[in-house]
Amino acid sequence: GKSIAPKGKHFTVSMVTVGHWKNGTMDHEWLFWDNQSFMKQIGLAQ
Repeated sequence: GKSIAPKGKHFTVSMVTVGHWKNGTMDHEWLFWDNQSFMKQIGLAQ
């Protein structure tokens, strides 16, 4: 892949974590985020 030079700007990423618990322990975890919004904020998408 390629590197993106730092620009000192902030960005936000909306995300959610879904966990499945069994006997008091999380045995599965799924992470979902808005990749399109993130890519727009860093200038890699329209």
